[in-house]
Amino acid sequence: MNKKMKKIMCTALLGSLLSFNFCGINASAHEQLPLDDKAKEVFSQFDEKEIISSPKDARAARRVEFKRGGALAWSKNIIDWAYSGGKVTKSTAMQEAKFIFPNVVKKNGIKKIAGSSTVKKHKYRGKTSLGAGVVTPWGDVQVSYKDYTDYFSVNGNGTYSWD
Repeated sequence: MNKKMKKIMCTALLGSLLSFNFCGINASAHEQLPLDDKAKEVFSQFDEKEIISSPKDARAARRVEFKRGGALAWSKNIIDWAYSGGKVTKSTAMQEAKFIFPNVVKKNGIKKIAGSSTVKKHKYRGKTSLGAGVVTPWGDVQVSYKDYTDYFSVNGNGTYSWD
């Protein structure tokens, strides 16, 4: 058998193996949900919101975490701030994100959009993107994608809100 014939046979064999996986034939005994249902589940979990905050204390400094998502994909916008005399004296913010492959969560940044050390309120805008994907032999292919923009406020009296 010559080299050209070997290449043709290897290519044909590889093609048939790859098409076997895409025909819906599954060696697993577990029934899988259609991809659309999986994507809907991930997106519905990402619509769930939770606020975790530190208790007020005498130091007049607080941390609040605005969490979006569930077990398959989640993101947090975290704001630390100090206050005195009814005013926010300083604030900083950051983002965290975790996900289980093939889902993807991208941190697109949290930015202060209003506030200085002489005002009663600092406002932030946090941006996050969620992608629900499917694994192929060539890597992750996103089939559904959604951007989220959230607004948060921290106040000089120690309170906060998810606007």
